[in-house]
Amino acid sequence: MEDRTINIILITKRFGEPNNVKKAIAKYMSEECDCPIETYTDRVLMSIIKEAMFDFLHNASRKSDMIAFTREIVEGHWGYNDMLDRIIIALAMIQVREKDGWEYKDLHGWHETEFTKRLDNEEWNI
Repeated sequence: MEDRTINIILITKRFGEPNNVKKAIAKYMSEECDCPIETYTDRVLMSIIKEAMFDFLHNASRKSDMIAFTREIVEGHWGYNDMLDRIIIALAMIQVREKDGWEYKDLHGWHETEFTKRLDNEEWNI
C-alpha cells in the first residue's frame, strides 16, 4: 500500500469517531500538501478516502479481508448513514497485522512510515 493509505488507515484507527477522523485527515493532508485545512471539505475528503479504499482493495492479501471491509460499508453495523463515515469505519476495522507464532507479520503491504512513527511516538495530534 502507498504511504498515504497507510497513514490514513492509521488515522482512522487512532482517532475514533468519524468526525474526529475527518478533522485528523484534513490536518494531515493540509500538512502533506501545504494547503489550507479549509480545503478539505467532506467532498474532498471523500475523494481522498476513496483513493485509500481502492489502494487497500488493490493490495489486500486475503479475500476474506476484502469481503469483511466491503460488508462493513454495505451493512453499516455502527449506525452511520453517510457513505464517507461508513468507509472511515471500515478502514478503521482493517486488520493490518497478525500473530504468526512468536512474531507478528504485516498484512496487505502494511509498513511503517515516518508519519506512523510520529503517531506512535505521540508527536502528532489534532
